[in-house]
Amino acid sequence: HWEEGQEMLDSTGFNYTADTIHMCMFSGRVEGLLGTLKSMALNTVDPSKIHMWIVTDNHTALAEASEMLGDVKLNLHTLDIDVVEQELLEDGFKPVWHWEEYGSSLSGHGADWDRNWVNENSALPASWDHSTMHMHKLNHLRFYIPYMRVFRDLDNIIFLDDDLIIQGDVQAAWKAKDILPKEHVMVGSCKVWKYSDHSGTFAPRENAMYFDSTALAMAGRPEEETFCNSNLTEFCVNKNHYTNLYRRFDEINGGKLDFETQKEWNYGFSLLDLKAWREKELTAVYENWMHANYEDHIFCETSLMYGLGIAFLAFYDHVSCWESLTNSEFVVRDGLGFVTYPEIVFSGTDVSFVTETEVLHYDGFYKPWTPFTDTFFAIPYLKTLEGQTFQEYKSLLLNPETASKHDDFEDKFIVLADSDVDVNDYLRIFNQNPEVCLTTNHADWDRANYPQDLFVPYDDSKTFINENGFMRNMCCFSFVDHWLRHFEKDGLAYCSGTAGPDTREQIDLSIEASGIAGHIPRLCDWIGMNGGGAHNSSKLFTQFFQKFFRGDSSQSPCRCLSFSKVVGAFVRAKWILAGEEDGLPWWQNIASVRPKIIHLKSQSHKHTIKRISEKQEKIEHKLQELGLTVLPVDTKKCSSSDSGCYKRFEKFLSLEHFHAYRI
Repeated sequence: HWEEGQEMLDSTGFNYTADTIHMCMFSGRVEGLLGTLKSMALNTVDPSKIHMWIVTDNHTALAEASEMLGDVKLNLHTLDIDVVEQELLEDGFKPVWHWEEYGSSLSGHGADWDRNWVNENSALPASWDHSTMHMHKLNHLRFYIPYMRVFRDLDNIIFLDDDLIIQGDVQAAWKAKDILPKEHVMVGSCKVWKYSDHSGTFAPRENAMYFDSTALAMAGRPEEETFCNSNLTEFCVNKNHYTNLYRRFDEINGGKLDFETQKEWNYGFSLLDLKAWREKELTAVYENWMHANYEDHIFCETSLMYGLGIAFLAFYDHVSCWESLTNSEFVVRDGLGFVTYPEIVFSGTDVSFVTETEVLHYDGFYKPWTPFTDTFFAIPYLKTLEGQTFQEYKSLLLNPETASKHDDFEDKFIVLADSDVDVNDYLRIFNQNPEVCLTTNHADWDRANYPQDLFVPYDDSKTFINENGFMRNMCCFSFVDHWLRHFEKDGLAYCSGTAGPDTREQIDLSIEASGIAGHIPRLCDWIGMNGGGAHNSSKLFTQFFQKFFRGDSSQSPCRCLSFSKVVGAFVRAKWILAGEEDGLPWWQNIASVRPKIIHLKSQSHKHTIKRISEKQEKIEHKLQELGLTVLPVDTKKCSSSDSGCYKRFEKFLSLEHFHAYRI
């Protein structure tokens, strides 16, 4: 049931008991409210113990969510942000967003920061780090929670984001207030994700420190490697940055700032000790850091360093981690809005990352209700909306086929390009359509989407040689074929654990030298699927080709997104001809799958030498012979910057028109 919270702001009229669980959320998103609140109600033994306060500036969204939720047994109260703000002012607080300096680091163009604001103390953000959400008043309001009238008599509260799925009883989290160390005011999630240049993926870090965090500019680099210079002009710091930061820390916090003693944490689902917070006057500490930031021009307001880095400094030495505090009895997992399930597997983790956790946090751009969310990670959200508890959908998550199957494609296609056609822009733009799963190197979700060189011959992709550790290499046929040949003799014995010590040591050394350790589990899957017999590239190609167009990623770390309706592969005409000469059954598999063909034809067809012209004619003749549905595209007339071309493609594939192409 929902109640207006305003009449409660200056009273304690609710009948709270010792078992009451107090919670607070800032939200105006229908989708977020539905998933977070419904999952909490479904998986908490007694949801009537929960009093949830929702601060919002979007009462329409709350009304819509209320109607869709029905009676979830939670005690839900709304607080208008303008009312909360006014009462803070009346009580003598002047929140940061009311300061005269607020907004002074902006250039006046959205999230762009003003380079004239920068001085010798400043840290320059990375190109990806620019969002006004970091300076939004709701981001600052978190630091005034202990003094909001409705909470000022409470000792504890759970603060949570609205992009969560709760899979456990929040009563277990509430009990953590009794074991929180005296000097700490917060319990947060401390298992974070870090990007690996070696694998081209994110990987989990159990003990990431402030030193490792992008929120404080260091990102695991020694200080001397973070200074701006002619070769480093972003995500760097100016010459006086650290000297000033250490000085300010001593003034505000007292003592020495040590980046390597503090664990990195996330707000997503956090237990706050409001009584200890008030005693330690941490809101004043936060405001002092904000004053220092505006006076010294340390972090621009649209950066993560401003939005989270300053919070790190204010909460220094005052944060516990869920897993260590509760001995893993209550676990919060972050990152589900920017990592993918294949990355979890590639990093050596498994489905337990999702099934052995009480809270899933979809922090990042790809929320579970958006088209670009990870297929597997969307399941808890979708099943929650259907009214299923975690225990009811857990078996679906544990089923190995769930993470690797996508059986409902409405159509299949190949983008077939002549030798001299520049396809990059066509592929990049067309793959922006959430209904299309197309092999490309320029996808919005490019770490786990199928790569452009899915079917490229090994010799044509030199990057494999120097970048064997990249996760997406395992998605390419020629990479798999090459390494299966490498393990042809002893692969089955090695993978089954029956190889002798000398053989195993020899292969281990080879794996270490080649940098393919992360690929071994899936290479072993391929070896096992074929019984460990003599390697057969033709047979492997058929298996690989058929699996891709069936949406079966059981042997691949790449996959299509959950909203994909059609699946397509980019293929150069010359790859088919060369593959046929090497015994790869290209035409046999094309005839079997019968994909539609978008044929990007050469702009200089009339001027090509006779040999190339004959090859192009051979391709066209074969397409006609197989009776395939073909859309010929003259790339001279249909350029990649022509929106009309994409309407033709959509009509050809029976897709609805997508209105948001970034051409």
